[in-house]
Amino acid sequence: MGGMHEHEIITHIHTEASSGEASALDRLVTESTRSVLGPDYESRWKECFNTPADVCRSLMPGGTVSMVFLTDHVNEKYHRHNAEAVALAAADPRVAVGAEVQTFWRGGHDEVFGAPEVLVYGRSEPSESGGRRFFGFTQEDLDILFRECSVDGTGRADIFQVRDYCLLNGYAHALAHPFDGSRLPLAALLDVISSFQFVETVNGGFPADSSRRLSMFVSWFNKAAEGLIEEGSLSSDLLRALARKARERGPIHPWGGSDAHAENHDRVVVVYRTERENPTAGDLFADMVGRGVSDLLAARTFTISGKPATPIRLLDDVARITYQNVLSHMDLIRGTPRLLEFVSKLQAVTTGEIRQRRARKKGLVRSFDETVGGEVRLGLLQARRQIWRRDKPPLGQTSLPDRRP
Repeated sequence: MGGMHEHEIITHIHTEASSGEASALDRLVTESTRSVLGPDYESRWKECFNTPADVCRSLMPGGTVSMVFLTDHVNEKYHRHNAEAVALAAADPRVAVGAEVQTFWRGGHDEVFGAPEVLVYGRSEPSESGGRRFFGFTQEDLDILFRECSVDGTGRADIFQVRDYCLLNGYAHALAHPFDGSRLPLAALLDVISSFQFVETVNGGFPADSSRRLSMFVSWFNKAAEGLIEEGSLSSDLLRALARKARERGPIHPWGGSDAHAENHDRVVVVYRTERENPTAGDLFADMVGRGVSDLLAARTFTISGKPATPIRLLDDVARITYQNVLSHMDLIRGTPRLLEFVSKLQAVTTGEIRQRRARKKGLVRSFDETVGGEVRLGLLQARRQIWRRDKPPLGQTSLPDRRP
């Protein structure tokens, strides 16, 4: 048997296909642009200027990573594969064409809330579409998903139905940065998080404060799955229910994603540890789908490398994308006397949306800290003490015991 090999994988990244109606900012930018340049002005916000070929230059040799999973935004309005991405995946088994699916959650009184996005990847076997064989999700898959997983008959995808669709069809998938961008109440959000096997706890496009809380909750949930959190010691009804759920369904696997829209494509990667010297995307999907989370955690098959975004890097990304949008429309707006107003309006809309998202995230973080954060921290401390006592070395042995993930 050969030794183990470590491969860095880009599991979450965007290309130009995430633009236009695929982008959550498209409607806001289009409306503000027309308010300045007139109702007949035709323009689409470009959320990303990378082409699939740009991203795939990260592949080794010469690059930094061993695989790339292209995960452009899709929603009920726009869910079309990028032809260039499919061609690259058909030519190279290290490339997979996935998607980041916008989802929704139905609450009481038939209220529908925006829910976290789901990264869908592919199966262990190549897919076939349009005469091409490649790893990933096909256009037919996307059409079926949005047709069959509707939350309310409008085509908006129900988050639990998307999960079930992936499980039933053997598609590797992960919940994307659930503490950022979600409009769910905390209790509903924690229920969603605990319903997925893979959860993106470290995202290169969002700040560290939400990542810390999410990582802490996943760690607590996994300790509860091991029986290290005593349900009787919990005062929160929500945490007691989640502790029972953890024992019934088992642990969650932390996941990481670059989420790059501009530069630094490999700022957060998943490190894939395998005996295969040259694995394909299908090999990784087979491990995600075919092996239990407990086994994957114990073997450290997947670990995360990289850090969440800093506030400065977030502003830099927004500034770069806004500037590139202005440049891409110069032929249309050069002659208008309202160029400065157009640029100012564009910047105001994008930064305003970022502020709103940041405010929602801060509210969610505050809710977590005030309702369950203290008990989660205490539970983790008590669980670590139990592990230390259980694995305590003999007297005179000074080395600390190995820690499980």
